[in-house]
Amino acid sequence: MNYVVADNLYVYGTVRGGSYGFGGMYVDVDGYCTGINGRVLNPFTGWCSCPAGFTSALLNVNQGNNLIYYCYK
Repeated sequence: MNYVVADNLYVYGTVRGGSYGFGGMYVDVDGYCTGINGRVLNPFTGWCSCPAGFTSALLNVNQGNNLIYYCYK
């Protein structure tokens, strides 16, 4: 089943998407991944990486050198 969100979406609890073709997202700031100073880690891996079997793709460059990636199958 597919869902379309046309407004705000609030999710509480654990979000699991790895088995559905989405492996999370992460932000790499200036080539560093430390989880501090605005760096956003992928909740599926705990790091700036994709889970095994997923490929990363650049989604956006945000404010300078903040590279936003998403992971897909």
